[in-house]
Amino acid sequence: MTRRHTILIIVAAALLRCTAVDSAPRFVYLTWQGDTSTTVTVYYHTDAAADDSTVRYDEQPRGGRIDDYALTAHGGRHQIEGLADSRTIHVVELSGLKPATPYYFVAGDLENGFSDEHSFRTIPNDGQPIRFVVGGDMGILPDVGELMARAGATDPMFAIVGGDITYSNGNIVNVGRWDQWLEFWQRHMRTPDGHDIPIVAAIGNHEVHGGFEQPREHAPFYTGYLAQNRDRTYFTMQFGPNLTLFVLDSGHVARHDGAQAEWLETELQRCRQVPNRVAAYHVPLYPTARSFHYEFSVRGRTHWAPLFDRYGLTAAFEHHDHAFKRTWPIRNGQRDPSGTVYLGDGCFGMPHRPLTEGSQWYQAKAASLQHFWSVEVAGDQIHCRAISKTGDVFDVYPPDAPGAAEAEQMWAVLAWPESIDEAIPEQVANRRLDSTITWTLLNPLATDLEVAFEISPATGIRFEPDRQKLTLAPGTEVVVNVAVTSDEARNRLNVHTLWRVDAGRGAYETVHTSVMFFRREAVVETVRGLAAPPMDGSVPALAATPPNLTGFAQRADGQPAAQGTDVWVTAIPAGLHVYAICHDADMANRVSPTTPENSFTFHTPELEAGNPFWNDDNVELFLIPQTEPLGALQYAVTLGGATYVDRKSAAGEHLRGSGMRANSSRFEDRWTAEFLIPWSDLGQQGPPPPGTVWRLDIARTHTLNQSDISRWANPTASNHAAEHFGYIKFE
Repeated sequence: MTRRHTILIIVAAALLRCTAVDSAPRFVYLTWQGDTSTTVTVYYHTDAAADDSTVRYDEQPRGGRIDDYALTAHGGRHQIEGLADSRTIHVVELSGLKPATPYYFVAGDLENGFSDEHSFRTIPNDGQPIRFVVGGDMGILPDVGELMARAGATDPMFAIVGGDITYSNGNIVNVGRWDQWLEFWQRHMRTPDGHDIPIVAAIGNHEVHGGFEQPREHAPFYTGYLAQNRDRTYFTMQFGPNLTLFVLDSGHVARHDGAQAEWLETELQRCRQVPNRVAAYHVPLYPTARSFHYEFSVRGRTHWAPLFDRYGLTAAFEHHDHAFKRTWPIRNGQRDPSGTVYLGDGCFGMPHRPLTEGSQWYQAKAASLQHFWSVEVAGDQIHCRAISKTGDVFDVYPPDAPGAAEAEQMWAVLAWPESIDEAIPEQVANRRLDSTITWTLLNPLATDLEVAFEISPATGIRFEPDRQKLTLAPGTEVVVNVAVTSDEARNRLNVHTLWRVDAGRGAYETVHTSVMFFRREAVVETVRGLAAPPMDGSVPALAATPPNLTGFAQRADGQPAAQGTDVWVTAIPAGLHVYAICHDADMANRVSPTTPENSFTFHTPELEAGNPFWNDDNVELFLIPQTEPLGALQYAVTLGGATYVDRKSAAGEHLRGSGMRANSSRFEDRWTAEFLIPWSDLGQQGPPPPGTVWRLDIARTHTLNQSDISRWANPTASNHAAEHFGYIKFE
């Protein structure tokens, strides 16, 4: 062989190696589709197509030398439709494994190359202790890596991820978010011995295009990357003889009731002799950062909680709210030592949210902070520890378990801002503010407490001071006064304050929110000679005058809505006429899932679950006429033309029949919503006398990847909080 030929061969071999490296598995991760003691499922991705999916494995480390591994398994592969790249997802199940045994493996194929060596441990099946971690609402911000590393350091045998994994919203174009998250997982979710930590994932609203009540195809990454149960988004896993896990779908692809509830009862009954039975799902039955009456929380309490009570579920891990909580044990909707404890609420990487104003009867502890749960099951005992981003244990369940005293000391630091006594005097004129927030700070510890606060800036609001550092001696009290002024009208004032607290063990952060509501008022003109409008989207005659309902604000933070809404409300002989212009720069991307055939008039509470109007852009009108026997009235129209009516008496009974007419029309940069509600619907013979005052609010839902609700008056988490509706006066 000539020297020239030798060089060519070397170059060719080098090129082959480069090709293999470039297309070798980028992500390798583990879950289960079978027995957790004797099987494991290996997932890996290649950027190129492949004709083989192989895992070489052994009970001994082999340093990645492919031919040295004693065992080989082959599996299947698939692609996700619509991805811009040619990525292939490989799925290989290893079976016949020994329980409680380490295994070492490489994944890939001869054409594309193999991964570096990975390892895992099978689950013991003889009653040895089982350790795992739980958390949800992760995302891809840097905090998630820190929390993953802390979680891996607890030496778990697996990890439960309670939904909202990457915030891809089921959108194919967001594949990069999954790539970043999987890189985080590979890098950080390893035990101290270097073993990969298997994933058990529940589905959340941010895995699904549309969030709730969508077909399985709207969650392409969850079903394509983490198909633990091949056909369903709810399933059971058994870990040794002392632990059963029920992973549930809180209304995203599967409804709470029906088939899932029937399955859940069957499984709870089948596993009722297992000492520890825990559930994991996304939306909390007992929330911390949203209303107790949040729709999907209510559905969980309606359809699942009675089953948890009947069969004695040990614990439920909840997420979605981006906060921390531990409830009292609950049975039959009240505190009961024999009940189920609910642990949450999903802040394993995403920024923490302020808690719902006011403590809830079911909360034993709650705070705005990032964390995860570390759980150990031994025999009939379960020991749960809440761990902060800094690695400190700050809560323990049961409360008398080992480490509880130390956890209470840490809790005193972490939860300290929750004990702040605040006051905002009612000095509001025309919804403009000139007032003072007063915080009374008390150091409950036996050591000095370094305290710093920083108030988030808000458009049109001034705080003085907006930040300060203080040192509190043990047992001392300090009063802090912050002057607050605003120059513009708004629905509410949200004061988001970041607190940093240091008791000598490192700084901890939490948030506190002060909320002040502003009364909104509007005048409704009565025009007695005006004919009924055509209800075809054309501009009504009175639209030449300025709209009487403007200044819509976002539900989430009270800031002006990103998409403006202008509304004209007029009293005419035919009824109350409402015409809304919904400005929208994204009209070209608006695909409406509803049609007029989805229209619905509410007769019984059971029917609401089948109405999908909230999945579409919509305008909702909430009205309380000061007329007996009528109570709260709700009307809605969607971008797709579906309508919704819910009329209640003052006693809360649903009223049959409605003469409401509604229309929606699409334009290049806006859409319109129009209602004509006959006076008979409102308990009137005609327009109310001048000076009559009614309660009203209008909510607009703007959905693209996720819901964005803005409202004219009501600044709370619930559209139905009538105490915060605005006032309209007929003139």
